[in-house]
Amino acid sequence: MWFPHLFAKWDGFSHSKLPMRKWYLAMCLMTMSKKGFSAREMQRQLGHSRYESIWPMIHVITETMDKRDALYI
Repeated sequence: MWFPHLFAKWDGFSHSKLPMRKWYLAMCLMTMSKKGFSAREMQRQLGHSRYESIWPMIHVITETMDKRDALYI
C-alpha cells in the first residue's frame, strides 16, 4: 500500500535523482534493522551501482529519524 501524502511535507528526497522506491526500501531496511546499515551494505541491498548517491541518502534518513526521536525524549 502506498501513502504519498505521508511524504508530501518531507523535503528529504526532493533534490535526489534516486527513485522514490529506493528511498522507501532504504527506510524500511533501516527501521527493521537493530544494528543499522553501512552505506556499502545498503548499496548492495538496493542493487545500486553508485556509493556516492547512497551515502547521503542514509544520512538524510538518519537525521530525520533522530529529529523524530528527539520529539519524544
